[in-house]
Amino acid sequence: MSFHSVRVPSQYAAAVERAGTALAARFARHVPGVRDGWLVLPHSGRPVAVWDLKEKRGADTPEQEARRIELARTLAAAGLAVTVPSWAFMVFFAELPADRTGPRYTVVHDDSSLGALFGEAHLVMDAWTNIHVATARLPGEADRRCAGFNRVQEAQVASGSPVGSHVSPGTTV
Repeated sequence: MSFHSVRVPSQYAAAVERAGTALAARFARHVPGVRDGWLVLPHSGRPVAVWDLKEKRGADTPEQEARRIELARTLAAAGLAVTVPSWAFMVFFAELPADRTGPRYTVVHDDSSLGALFGEAHLVMDAWTNIHVATARLPGEADRRCAGFNRVQEAQVASGSPVGSHVSPGTTV
């Protein structure tokens, strides 16, 4: 699947097209050296939206952080599942799953070499976007964090917030 030279697996084709349409309606597209704006890129086989500056400055700027939340809101309003993890400068997105009756967040064991190396072998995963939103060293800690994320998701749904949004603690969409 391709959207302005973005290549992601075919299961994300509709989400990438919808994201591009929603973002283009609200923001200018990034042009290196010319204009700040949004980009949809592949990251580990998944689509992400980013706010990029016309000139690279190194680490994220406060403007990029603020724009990331605006991108997330726009994508959620377009009916996409959205994850804005605290560890990334990207907005991960996917189609909303047809069955949303179960919990959105689950705990999985990270058996990768990095998980073992850092002793954070338990990941809280957003099942809708397949992105981890938190890590924990102990299973009980992972379970507590997972339950907290699920409570926030339930509160968002109850309050009428975009059902597709997830943001890190301390940030609201």
